[in-house]
Amino acid sequence: MSRLSSLRSQTFTEACWGYNFDWQSRAFFAPCGTPNVVCTTFAAHAYLDWYERTGVESVLQMAMSSCRFILDRINRTADRDGVCFSYTPLDRSRVHNVNLLAAELLARTFTKTGIEEYRDAAERALRFTLARQRRDGSWLYGEDGSQAWIDSFHTGFVLVSLKHLVEYVEADRCRAALEAGYDFYQKRFFLADGRPGYYHDRLYPLDVHSAAQGVITFVEMTDLMPNAKAMASRVVRWTIENLQDPAGFFYFQKHRFYTIKTSYMRWAQAWMLYALSFYLSRHAVSKNV
Repeated sequence: MSRLSSLRSQTFTEACWGYNFDWQSRAFFAPCGTPNVVCTTFAAHAYLDWYERTGVESVLQMAMSSCRFILDRINRTADRDGVCFSYTPLDRSRVHNVNLLAAELLARTFTKTGIEEYRDAAERALRFTLARQRRDGSWLYGEDGSQAWIDSFHTGFVLVSLKHLVEYVEADRCRAALEAGYDFYQKRFFLADGRPGYYHDRLYPLDVHSAAQGVITFVEMTDLMPNAKAMASRVVRWTIENLQDPAGFFYFQKHRFYTIKTSYMRWAQAWMLYALSFYLSRHAVSKNV
């Protein structure tokens, strides 16, 4: 944890983290080191994991500091449905998986501290994204014109955050949205053998990040959805058979007539390591997988 602390952004007094490279999205540019919601929430959840195991108060204070970063530094778009947290302090984007990551951290920290401000903000963000669910159960990536697509792994992020929000704030109104979103996810992004699509309306590319998040999402849903455990195993099997190199690393993407075998550390290897570790931690190892 001292290593994690040493990597935090020095731009703000609150505990926050960003990428160690310049990052260009379709909507905005974030210079190297710009703290963002994704990196900050992942780091803060690590502190909460540590706090749950040790009870060390200073560890909880770090997570609370990250909550203050989200509440005080991240821009919010408000309307009659709720609020949407931006990606960084520099933009005003409205991206649903980012919004729910912020809500999830605030809600989880509320369960440890009882601070109502955290819960209230989490519920307002939740309402914003629930109001944008489409009739078929899906969500667009974001609300700006350049973000009007639907993809597999961002949908998986939304579903996992929704599942956790149900647990943290007892948001029963999430359950119907979660069930509809899951039904869309598993029917529109995955074939029966576990093959993971990238977009909801075409087969290719078959992307390693979609596969990794597929494993994570299905494992997370095992206690809620009857086919989730089997689907997790199918995605693991398909990915190992089709995207893993004999040397052990995973390929980036498989297209109709070619495969991009580049070994990307963050996009491919880190996420597949996380997915496989998460899968093995929740399920007994089978000789058929």
